[in-house]
Amino acid sequence: MIKKRLKMMVIALLLLISLAAAGLWWFWDQPLLSPLSQGQVFQFLQPAVHENKNNKIIYGFLPYWNVSKVSLRPELTHLAYFSLTILGDGSIQTLLNGNAEPGYNRMSSERFLELYTQTKANQAQVELVLSQFDTEDIVSLLGSPTAQERLISSIDAALIAYPFTGINIDIEYSGEVTPQLQKQLTMLMTRLNQHLDQRYQGIQLSIDMYASAAEDTGLWQVGPLSEQVDFIVVMAYDFHRRSSPLAGPVAPIFGGDELWDSDISEHLRTFLSKFLALKSYSACLFMVMNGKQLQLTPRPPLFPIRAAPLVLNASSHYLLAATSSSFKKAGARWHCHRT
Repeated sequence: MIKKRLKMMVIALLLLISLAAAGLWWFWDQPLLSPLSQGQVFQFLQPAVHENKNNKIIYGFLPYWNVSKVSLRPELTHLAYFSLTILGDGSIQTLLNGNAEPGYNRMSSERFLELYTQTKANQAQVELVLSQFDTEDIVSLLGSPTAQERLISSIDAALIAYPFTGINIDIEYSGEVTPQLQKQLTMLMTRLNQHLDQRYQGIQLSIDMYASAAEDTGLWQVGPLSEQVDFIVVMAYDFHRRSSPLAGPVAPIFGGDELWDSDISEHLRTFLSKFLALKSYSACLFMVMNGKQLQLTPRPPLFPIRAAPLVLNASSHYLLAATSSSFKKAGARWHCHRT
């Protein structure tokens, strides 16, 4: 009888201890430790995807000096990082006055990686701008097959290190342009186009031009170049600068010879009159004044307008831009409409 009672007491005690342990296990919240440090970034956490429902190229340049403070618009279809500088021997400039060249340096920053990830999450393209503005360097590059081969190798290295989807060439020559120099630029773009087509799949090639290039007054042979690129970025601004002898709008839509030397619509009309014989084109224009989009009218504006570049696309029916205003051809007249 006593043994039976002791046995019952032991069982009851074990049951009580088990219940207490189960209660502690159930109600006790043990702090969780993350295997990730505070310095690690969730690159796989993507922002919400914004689809571009308008069949237009909305092309935005991202200068290296704005990388740390830019706020991207989800409507962008292309983001072009500006820029890496091309030297006369075809190499990419990595040093400036003993320090890292700013464009080269910012491209490897954590902030640019975040912007790249955000752009790709919005199903947009990220392109690399290669620029050259020094007159002597331009002459050296265009006149040397060896320098051009080095440039192509530099582009290959950039495409291996960074998954860019396109290359934009911005070569602006301020000296006296000769037919030989024009031909050399066309040959360079032809060579680059052939290399990208042979080695890569889907890498787009584009080139920047002044609006006046439509008149064949600059470095660019517009017709032959249009056959080598996917689209042309027309820099439709800087018609009047601080150094200009006469005051005028930075990007005049209308006015032409009546008010100033020329205007955007005049140059655009010349561009399309040449291109339409080759392929189908259209174009859009982005205009902003005091933060508001403007409605075009046949009357010339009497105020300065800031405008984004035009993009002439050589491979489809759409073109630039960053905007809700677009040009469409109707007979001999041009109309602006909202889309």
